[in-house]
Amino acid sequence: MKRMKRLRKPVALILALAMVAASAVAFAGCGAAEPKTLEDYLADNEEAQKQIDESLAGMQSEEMSVNVAYEGNKIIIICPLKTTYEGDVANAVRDAYDAAEPDMKASMESSIREIQESTGLSGITIDVIVNNGDGSELWRSSYGPVDSE
Repeated sequence: MKRMKRLRKPVALILALAMVAASAVAFAGCGAAEPKTLEDYLADNEEAQKQIDESLAGMQSEEMSVNVAYEGNKIIIICPLKTTYEGDVANAVRDAYDAAEPDMKASMESSIREIQESTGLSGITIDVIVNNGDGSELWRSSYGPVDSE
């Protein structure tokens, strides 16, 4: 039971990270040339990347770390857990992330819309990967693309 309570924090961190990424991208102005992808946009905007890096540093915890990568219009949030869960406990961890899925989906899609509106880009997606302490993939979900409203 204690481990399940500890899992709420990593799920909340993932949700917070999506909002941080959206606000950092929205905060930074567009570069001189029109970017074709989010990866290009961030490469040309040091301020946005700096904000994301600073936010990531503040989101590291005893339970997990948080890393973000960009491939074209895809944001990849990788969350390596520091504990290796096995058997029924691993299944319970997956179930906890599955239970949080509706809230995560709403938050991620909102972040995608914000990013698309602030950058003028479309087709943004977010992949969230939670890795077990041994490096194996424990849980994954993909969000987007969504239409901007």
